[in-house]
Amino acid sequence: MTHKITTRCYSFHEPQQILIEGSGIGYFAYNLLEKDLSISIGNALFFWQVLKCWRHNVAPFFVFRFKASRKSWKSQRSRVLQYSINCIRSNPLAKMAEHETTPPTFYRYAQNTALAVFLPILTPYLPYSNCIYNRASAPQNHSSRHCLFASTIPLPSTHPQNDDSTPSTPSTPENFTMLFTDRSRHNESQIWIFNPLIEVERPLTNEENQLLLAHVKAAILFIKNTEIPEAPGWPFDPILRFSTIHERIAGVIHELCDPSDAIPRETKWNHWNVSTKDFDSNCERRRPLPPGYTVTRLPDDQISIVVSTSSMPRQPSTLKSQANIGIMNASGKFVAWVFLGLDGSLATLFVLPEERGKGLATQVAVELLRRVDRGEFADLGIEGKSGWVHSDVKVGNEASEGVMRSLGGKVGWTNSYLWVDTEKFF
Repeated sequence: MTHKITTRCYSFHEPQQILIEGSGIGYFAYNLLEKDLSISIGNALFFWQVLKCWRHNVAPFFVFRFKASRKSWKSQRSRVLQYSINCIRSNPLAKMAEHETTPPTFYRYAQNTALAVFLPILTPYLPYSNCIYNRASAPQNHSSRHCLFASTIPLPSTHPQNDDSTPSTPSTPENFTMLFTDRSRHNESQIWIFNPLIEVERPLTNEENQLLLAHVKAAILFIKNTEIPEAPGWPFDPILRFSTIHERIAGVIHELCDPSDAIPRETKWNHWNVSTKDFDSNCERRRPLPPGYTVTRLPDDQISIVVSTSSMPRQPSTLKSQANIGIMNASGKFVAWVFLGLDGSLATLFVLPEERGKGLATQVAVELLRRVDRGEFADLGIEGKSGWVHSDVKVGNEASEGVMRSLGGKVGWTNSYLWVDTEKFF
């Protein structure tokens, strides 16, 4: 069924009241709840106020009251109604409704089925798909965590949701969205999302943008409404914590959420990509370590210093399960370190202030990628199959930018880490 904006306005017997009917006008009415909006038409000033709303079949109904003199209302009524319709049509949700025939449907996949289906589909889109590729295949996705794997690609008909056998890859539509969520991670990043429209280098057409808007809206509602009572931490916090969101998807999330102020937090970063194939031949030559300094994995007795210096929330149990390399000084103190995040990111790259200027950041990053390329973290279940790692670096962080350049990295796009408050998402 096509949800066109077929707005109709009706007069009531009560003075200055109208009923407006039409799909896609929720955003408009939501912004008017508990507040007035004034408009000037002719010589009269009108004030809008939503009195109530209800739903009948598909179309929502809203009652608006206009505070104006009876004379002004009578002479300008038609212009007020047209202005109402124009305002309704101008909001992003209404535009989406005009173009979308049916809302996208998300299908929940069993973990083994998801890995067999998702990874071959995501591979041609690397490095754009690197974050979700690695996060979905991370060995830390234990069955006890009850992670959510979902896509708009229908499940293979012969392989139901709970089937753990290896399915054949279904035919891939031109446009699709994939989701991975682990909402039991509390304050850490929880949600990764991918849609191939992010790799389109030209500006999106209006139709493509509305399609992406529809997919992202459906994704948020799917995550919000999917109950996982067996997962640790259920019931979940209403805040959805999105990680490494491509600037194009972040833009449509803002279109959807800004009207209701549903994004309580966002940070933006430059996204650097580094190929791990033939890594040694692609990176710059390193300076030698200072005398007495040694390369090692993170000792358990020094994990607290890593947690205390991280700008992003990190749980010790998560860090201990990740590939990592650090440098000890001659006194046995951990002075520099880097971790390979669950989504294939160079995470928590840090050098103690008193040890900076010695090239240690590049040293640990190079050593980590070398060992990933050689498969030396197989004991942690990390294989580095995607052939890419990435790092999100703050604009102007010259030290980190220098490290990424020394690894052969290049800036691809801007990423956001943002939260969506589902209690405000309308």
